Amino acid sequence: MTDHPIEFAPYGVLYPTDFSNEGSNAFAHALKIALQHRGNLTMLHVDPHHVEDHRWEKFPHVRQTLANWGMLADDAPHSAVAKELGLGIDKIGAEGSIVGSILDYADHHPIRLI
Repeated sequence: MTDHPIEFAPYGVLYPTDFSNEGSNAFAHALKIALQHRGNLTMLHVDPHHVEDHRWEKFPHVRQTLANWGMLADDAPHSAVAKELGLGIDKIGAEGSIVGSILDYADHHPIRLI
């Protein structure tokens, strides 16, 4: 019998956001969990009507949060998140059904936690 290494997909955390301040605690928890697993954090904003109108600057600021936590320098480049912390970050805008878009994304990507 030959031993074959088992490969696992990165631990994926999906954080759906409506850009409200009420979601900031959920963002912090999602980011911390993704960090603990050296996984991937995907931030997903779904607009039922116009994906072109997404304001990317409204997504939570990962590097700023990590700097506030003392995990990155204030002036760390984007690449430091992956190189220094082993964390992948994706920011995605979608249009359509909110619940349907979230579930569809989770079905087609290695998501372990929403």
